[in-house]
Amino acid sequence: MCSSDLAATVEGAGSRGPSGGMATGWVEVEIGGEKFVTTRETLCSHGGYFSAVLGETGSQMSDSASSLCVDRDSAPFRHILSWMRTNRLPYAVTADMAQLDAVAEEARFYALAPLEQQCEQAMARLRELEAAQARHMHADRGRSTPRVTDHKTIFQYQICEPYHANDRCGVA
Repeated sequence: MCSSDLAATVEGAGSRGPSGGMATGWVEVEIGGEKFVTTRETLCSHGGYFSAVLGETGSQMSDSASSLCVDRDSAPFRHILSWMRTNRLPYAVTADMAQLDAVAEEARFYALAPLEQQCEQAMARLRELEAAQARHMHADRGRSTPRVTDHKTIFQYQICEPYHANDRCGVA
């Protein structure tokens, strides 16, 4: 329900105010066709795009407006919204280079520098793990070991593999 005046009420989500519209502070954000309902406080908590649109300096929406549309990809926004609420990215994102890259790109669009930095740091850690794995695999050229891509398996491989011959880690 993206309206051109951004003042449409949201049906069936959140608490209702006395006039039947959304209670103060609730906003429906439609990102790439997917609807997210959250508070203005959450969206404005880290500055950037939403603070400019919804905050004190924002003139795009009136106090009674409850809907905002952004023509961006909704998949990374789900993680961005989670980060806005908790200041942490979900583990599934931090363990996946493609997801981190997508979230970092959207963080740049939404002007969320701290999130972009978190993504860049997580990508650097993943590159370091992959490099360590490559060094380890290079040292064991004669062995046919499958490529390892997730943190848990990399950790298990790096820590337990030297003891594999003695089966100390219980890894078959």
